[in-house]
Amino acid sequence: MHGFFFHRWGVRVVSYLVLARKWRPQSFADLVGQEHVARTLANAIDQDRVAHAYLFAGPRGVGKTTSARILAMCLNCEKGPTAKPCGKCEVCADIQSGRSLDVIEIDGASNRGIDEIRDLRESVRYMASSGKRKVYIIDEVHMLTTEAFNALLKTLEEPPAHVVFVFATTRATKVPATILSRTIRFEFRRITTEDIVKRLQTVLNGEGMKADKKALHLVARAADGGMRDALSLLEQVRSYGGDKLEAAQVEEALGLVDEELLFAVSSAARDTDIPGVMDAIQTLVENGGDPSDFLLALEEHFRHLLVGRVSKDPGRLIESTNETIARYKEEAKAFDPDDLVRMLSLLGEGGRDLRNSPRPRLVLEMLLLRLVRMESTVSIGKLLHQLETGGAVSDAHFRAETPGASSPASAGASSPARGAGSIRATQSAPAGNTPAPNQEAPATPTAKPGPKPKPKSNDAGSDAPKAERLLATPATPAEPKREIATPVQDTEPAPLTGQAKAPAGQAKKDAIDGRWPDFLGHLSTDNPMIASLLHGSIAHERAGDLVEILFPRDQMFQKDQVFDPANVSVLETVFESFFARKVSFKGKIGEHVGDANHLRKEKLKQDPRIDRILDMLDGEISG
Repeated sequence: MHGFFFHRWGVRVVSYLVLARKWRPQSFADLVGQEHVARTLANAIDQDRVAHAYLFAGPRGVGKTTSARILAMCLNCEKGPTAKPCGKCEVCADIQSGRSLDVIEIDGASNRGIDEIRDLRESVRYMASSGKRKVYIIDEVHMLTTEAFNALLKTLEEPPAHVVFVFATTRATKVPATILSRTIRFEFRRITTEDIVKRLQTVLNGEGMKADKKALHLVARAADGGMRDALSLLEQVRSYGGDKLEAAQVEEALGLVDEELLFAVSSAARDTDIPGVMDAIQTLVENGGDPSDFLLALEEHFRHLLVGRVSKDPGRLIESTNETIARYKEEAKAFDPDDLVRMLSLLGEGGRDLRNSPRPRLVLEMLLLRLVRMESTVSIGKLLHQLETGGAVSDAHFRAETPGASSPASAGASSPARGAGSIRATQSAPAGNTPAPNQEAPATPTAKPGPKPKPKSNDAGSDAPKAERLLATPATPAEPKREIATPVQDTEPAPLTGQAKAPAGQAKKDAIDGRWPDFLGHLSTDNPMIASLLHGSIAHERAGDLVEILFPRDQMFQKDQVFDPANVSVLETVFESFFARKVSFKGKIGEHVGDANHLRKEKLKQDPRIDRILDMLDGEISG
């Protein structure tokens, strides 16, 4: 829409209406992404249930003030009140152009004092001049002072019948509760990328412009959920690239990070390509990119890789074209989800250092070098579980085979990508059956190798490869294998030849100690409460038919409950029925016995390989 007027010297000046104003919605049907607001207000108008005060809250540029103007047109249209104003009558035209005396728009940031609110209270008494209702639209209402809010309370609660208040704010939490309780609140949502793209395409068609879909997606993503921002950015891109827009033009005009640069960094992280990541940073600097903006884009990029790796429907979580989403799914196959989570954590921590540094390029280089040199995740938890259960320690539980350190069996094989390559498991031989030196353990089936990266050198200073080499090294004869005692069986085994039979008292003691878990299972059928209180305890028989129950050190409450006289009587009765003998009980808090976690730790500490890993990593067994 163009207009003109004549300057006093006779020069014609043409006024240009920007896209954000030219394509401003003029009816509820034109609102984008706010269907819940449009439907509710339209129904209220049709049913003659329009409230005297509304609060429109939400992000910038999503249609709050526009909805207030549409509501004013609906109430004052010559054909109304109606949910579908004509937009052609004199009243509608005045409201659209901002000339209406019955629609008063107030900027809450610059008219925030009590004097302005006193003037408003005086003006609400007068009837509408040309329309049916007077509509007061206060934008950024949260900027009013406390005194101004207090002065507005009475008028807001009982305004004249011809007055409607509409408050708009981006920070509803700053509006006093006394104001909120007097208004009907609507939450305006961020507009989705897809909805913005559709609206932009409508605008382009109306303006006779063309643009590829990727270019529109870039504009929509840069708008961050705001339609006004999207139209303003489109205006900027149009001035730069003309009536045919391409993705490269959008990136150059808006200063966006090149998508190919982001994929170059993730590829370098996958392949441990240090020169590649340094080249990417140099390209960023040559193009005038900002390191902080690049880091934010990189965080979003790795987030998309994680979504592509773990989500069944990444299209719902990644706002981009179908081609880009498919590319993320393909690239993500080369990464382990745990590695991506660690990379995202590293980038998030580096952002704080980058913002506060006088040399952001150096900080960015160090950060990305750490990202590229990051080793794949080593699942120590699975390894500890394997050792605890007495099974063989298998490389397949915690690592992919490291390129450059392959065994003879894997010589010549292609190096796998990070977290997605072939895996070789080693099988530990039982004690006493050591295989011959040239005998190789059978290998597990290998997974389909991912994209072949550049050769990845072993870092002598990194922890993960050291742990792998230590765990892969068999125990030397100088380190005897520790044995873990097994529970005593119910029936006494026959003594070996030349071996003396254990005393009868010792056998009876072992029978009670070893069968205590079975007794607790039997007790749970008769008295589940006492059995649950005894969970985690063990029992030892002492002299004189005395059984000492040892509780873990954190179960003082359970001990006191068990040794309540009524519970002790039940315990003695069930014990006699199970063991066919009468005993008395004594309770004690133990430092080491009965504590399942403590026993587990002690068992793990007996393995020399775990000791070496803990020393190397300066760690400890927790839990």
